[in-house]
Parts: sequence; C-alpha cells; structure tokens
Amino acid sequence: MRLCENILKKTVVSSDGEKIGKAQDLIVDSRHVFPRVIAVTVKPRKKFLKMLGVRSKKFFVYIPWSQVKEVGRKNILLKVDQEKVLRMASANSFRLDFKNKVFLCRDVLDRQIVDADGRFVDRVDDVKIEQVGNSWRVIGLDIGIEGVL
Repeated sequence: MRLCENILKKTVVSSDGEKIGKAQDLIVDSRHVFPRVIAVTVKPRKKFLKMLGVRSKKFFVYIPWSQVKEVGRKNILLKVDQEKVLRMASANSFRLDFKNKVFLCRDVLDRQIVDADGRFVDRVDDVKIEQVGNSWRVIGLDIGIEGVL
C-alpha cells in the first residue's frame, strides 16, 4: 500500500532517462467502488517547457497511468521516451474527459469528512493507493485518530 503523499513530488522520468518534471496530482475515475488511477499530473521542468514552446508556469502535462512503468522510491519511471511525452503534451493526444474524474490532491486531500447526520468527522490526511493487477486503486482514506474514535 502506498499513500498518495508518497507518490506526489516524485520526479517523473522518461524511459530514456530524461527528467520530465514532478508529479503534482493523481487523477482517478470515480465511477468505480475502488476508484482507478488513470493519470498523473506533472509540472514540467523548465527545459521541457522550452521544448514545448510554453512560457506559462501553470502548464501541466497529463500522462496516462498506462504509460507508467514503475513507481520507485524517488522516481516515477515511464514506459515511453521523452519524444513521445513531448508529442503527447504538444498534440494534446491524451484528451481527458473530466466527467467522473477526481484530482486526489486538489479535490480530496485536506477536505472535511462529515457523517450521515452532517456532523464533522475529520479531515483527509492522505489517500491510500494499492496496485491491484495492472491498475492502481484508491482503497481508503487516512484521517486523524479523532475520526476513528
């Protein structure tokens, strides 16, 4: 089991060893009981932005999770080389339908949990993720001890 916080901020590296940028968020498909990770949001390095001809610091690249080979201690290794990532980013070839999609950091982390009666339970500290077969799934939320008691 991994926690979302342990995956974020890792360096995303192409199959040819080029550093693409830092993982900023994970996108999941919320239509499943255990939501499936479908993409990683990457904040590209300056060098990568220049190669794309982009000046905005708010530019992000969405990389399909199917293109992730391995999540290591320090890096997320991709199955594709830098050239393919550039083509995906510049051609917008990974068009994400945002319906039923949740950004784990933006939409879940540090959000309040309320019970069925509308009472505050706690805040989400982290999201638990586990590899199930070929996919990664959200299997639970990590909350403070007060919410468990």
